[in-house]
Parts: sequence; structure tokens; C-alpha cells
Amino acid sequence: MSKADVRIDRIDLQILKILTYDCRTSYRSIGKTLGISTNTARARIHKLILNKTIEQFTTLVNFSLFGYSNVITLIIKVDKNNQPHDIIDKVLSKSKAP
Repeated sequence: MSKADVRIDRIDLQILKILTYDCRTSYRSIGKTLGISTNTARARIHKLILNKTIEQFTTLVNFSLFGYSNVITLIIKVDKNNQPHDIIDKVLSKSKAP
């Protein structure tokens, strides 16, 4: 599906905002919050998954429970001309590891 085929309206954006905050939010809760039916919420989320607007649902782990005091999450978006491992190699080569 191309970018031109993906249409996102105000309701879809609100759904994305809710799911970004808590991806476990129920269809019923989303529907109630947005004034749409549970089935409409389910159908819209399914559409967002099919058109790859939503790529995955993730879990945020509390690493302090495992003894880590600092955790860094790094998201790097690369264009089609770069390979992710090349970017990682560049970042690691410039880091000042002890």
C-alpha cells in the first residue's frame, strides 16, 4: 500500500494517540472516549494495522526492577539507501566506551 492510499482522519489520529499512551486500551474504552461504537473502534484499528500505520504493539519494561538505574531507548529511522547495521557501526565507532 502506498502513502497515497493511506487516509487518516481525525478519529484515526485520536485512536493512535490513545494507543500510543496505552496499547492495551480496549476497543470499548476507545469507542466510549471517542463517541464511536466498539465495532467501529475495532474496524478502524484493524484498518490501521492492515495499512501498516500501526506496525506493532510494544511493551515498556521497568528495567529498574532488574537493577538497571539508567535505560536509554534509541530510535533511528534510516532511509532506503542505508542499512541499519551500517548506522549502528557508525554510532558505536564514535562512542566513548570505557
